[in-house]
Amino acid sequence: MRNPTPGKNPFELGSYIDRFPLVFQWLYIDLNRDFFKLKGRTGVSRFWAMYIFSFIFLGIVYWICEKLATTVIVYFSLLLIGWLYVAIPCVSIGVRRLHDMGKPGFLSVFPQFGTFFMTICVAFQEIPALPITLAVVAMSVIPLIFMSLPGEKKANKYGNPCNDSMDVLKEFN
Repeated sequence: MRNPTPGKNPFELGSYIDRFPLVFQWLYIDLNRDFFKLKGRTGVSRFWAMYIFSFIFLGIVYWICEKLATTVIVYFSLLLIGWLYVAIPCVSIGVRRLHDMGKPGFLSVFPQFGTFFMTICVAFQEIPALPITLAVVAMSVIPLIFMSLPGEKKANKYGNPCNDSMDVLKEFN
């Protein structure tokens, strides 16, 4: 069989990145290379692509846990590993999204606190009191709404304006 990408390792997913749709290129880069990158700026569409992926991924992990986990420890461990897989890149991309608006990135941690709290509640099948639930939901949703606002059009102290439709391969190499 001939190598479809000469000069590249045919067994690495990264060697086929130029063939992915742009959204999947973003996800691949954010989950595999830029998951600790806190500098720079990120646009709204890249931010939402990551968060929608994380919601779908956690839903699949939850479904797998429901079907396969036999004990609470296994159930909670699988949920925790799944949450950690998407929480770190989501915080990272949230920080870059807030940088795009010229704001410091600490607000990006709050949605993950809410997600973690709800993961624990689901794992132990315990629904907290309504005021606590509302506080956690507000703590999670308000920063997400804030991060959905458009960024600054000009350069700020965090870098030049981002372009979500830019060629990701230039960034990848």
